[in-house]
Amino acid sequence: KWNEVVTCKFPDGTKMKSNLKIVSKDVEKVIPKSPCLVIFAVPGFAHEAYLRAIRPHLTDGSVIGAMPGEGAFDVAVHYVFENDKQ
Repeated sequence: KWNEVVTCKFPDGTKMKSNLKIVSKDVEKVIPKSPCLVIFAVPGFAHEAYLRAIRPHLTDGSVIGAMPGEGAFDVAVHYVFENDKQ
């Protein structure tokens, strides 16, 4: 069973809470038109593809994370959002 609230704790001690409303592979249904918390629970090889899929739908203030935190997620984020600017 899913928890209704997801809490993300950051290294500086701040927390971000978000209501879990939907789990889906349909990006347009999952990413709202407002800041959101996106957590990937996929293998590292899939991070880049998922980042590219959600990139056009994210708004300023959104937070993206992955669990577990292995697989060079930060490198994929940098590659897709910084090095691949159009």
